Amino acid sequence: MFNEIFKHSRSFPNKTAIINDNKKCSYFELISLVNNLKYKLSFLKLKENNIIAIENKNFFHFIAGSIALIRQGIICLPLTGDKDLSVYLIKESNARYILRSTGDDYKSKFYFEELKEYNYRKKFPKFIPLKKNNKPAILYPTSGTSGKKRKIVVQGKKALNSTMKYISEFMKLNSNLIEFIGSPPDNVFWFGRIRCCLGVGGTIVLNHNPTNPIVALNEIKKNNCNAITADTSFHLMMIKYFKKRLLSLSNQIKWIKLSSQPVPLDKLKDLMNLFPKAKIIMGYGLTEAMRTTLIDYRKNLKRLNSVGTPQKGVKIKLYNDKKKNKNRDDIEEITIKGENLALGYLNSKLETKKKFKNNVFHTGDCGKIDNKGFLYFKSRADSIINIGGVSHSSEEILSVIKKKIDKCSSIIVGIDGIDDILGSVPILLLEKNIYSKNFFENLMKKKYKFNLQIMPRAIYDLSMFPKTKNGKILLSKLPKNLLDLKKLNKVWSV
Repeated sequence: MFNEIFKHSRSFPNKTAIINDNKKCSYFELISLVNNLKYKLSFLKLKENNIIAIENKNFFHFIAGSIALIRQGIICLPLTGDKDLSVYLIKESNARYILRSTGDDYKSKFYFEELKEYNYRKKFPKFIPLKKNNKPAILYPTSGTSGKKRKIVVQGKKALNSTMKYISEFMKLNSNLIEFIGSPPDNVFWFGRIRCCLGVGGTIVLNHNPTNPIVALNEIKKNNCNAITADTSFHLMMIKYFKKRLLSLSNQIKWIKLSSQPVPLDKLKDLMNLFPKAKIIMGYGLTEAMRTTLIDYRKNLKRLNSVGTPQKGVKIKLYNDKKKNKNRDDIEEITIKGENLALGYLNSKLETKKKFKNNVFHTGDCGKIDNKGFLYFKSRADSIINIGGVSHSSEEILSVIKKKIDKCSSIIVGIDGIDDILGSVPILLLEKNIYSKNFFENLMKKKYKFNLQIMPRAIYDLSMFPKTKNGKILLSKLPKNLLDLKKLNKVWSV
């Protein structure tokens, strides 16, 4: 990435590279900042695989710092706005320094502060996964939806380079790109977009409150953005509440990049109609396996429920751990092999061996592959419900009734041991239910011709779904058995 930015600083030095809250930084200024950071790094007595954290108060320093560290062979630890998570990451990684800024402009002063938590004597981190010809570059925490301690993924340089090239070429990005990134800077998705946009000589538009729709729309209009990248939830909110404002941008947008979260089919069609001139791109990827697949929906109108085909050099296979016969829909665990894989998990040799077997990553996601090689993501493995010997995803069951209960957050769980039924039984959980028992009687028995086998047999009300700090539902904290259900308020049952 450094080489690309250096070329752009020579070709068009005065072109704006980064816009953040009305402050701008050109390519010449960006490469100068990177070089200045590299110079300051030379005064620190760093050893191989030392880790330096970067606070995200100043996006110019945040981005330039990560480029400089990776260029110098130092492992970069980007911190989030979550103080508790940042403290955990620093302690777990034994980061030696932290890059701090005195202001929010690219001209603001910066300095490397030695962390008091750093332990010179203790051999820490306990374990850094290493591979030949693929140096560790950057650390990312996993999402933490399992409720367990968040794992820290170690990404190598090869994965960063291969995915940047793949995405840029697939989307046909060029230097005319002006992209608003409506995603928080706390994950691999955000950094991936930064690398791609700057790699082609485009302009990125950032804001410290990117998921606020009013802020986003103002930034897009003010900066004449022709590309929007954001999490799926952001796009769904914009379609639902700001459709008229989006129509005013209809002919302006040329690229839309969706995250890996599934998009309801009707909303995807809405997005395509709202932006008739835009490439609508989505893909499948994880923190451990960046951007494994991509799909251009305009070129694949008959595969709108697919997440695309794998990039060159990446192989996807379906795996059945229990060596059973495939179920009727050929839904099995997705495994990935290729240069886009992370090196493993920091301080977790056992978990690295468990998930990365013989250079193959076992995702914990379930899906199927058609005869043309297109991947169809179905669900997380822990969201698959075995009903009468057939696997069904919770999303598949919920999709039948979700439109009618869209005023409440909802999720399907599988519970064993109900009415002597073989396997699990689907149960619908609602957050702060507002519907009556009669409403569900009509919904389940009259308005929908359910497959009786997958119809939710009961509905329960939760005052609040257990969630992570970034809003994802903690699956591990949901009811798992009949005893857990008895503690909840039953709204309806068969």
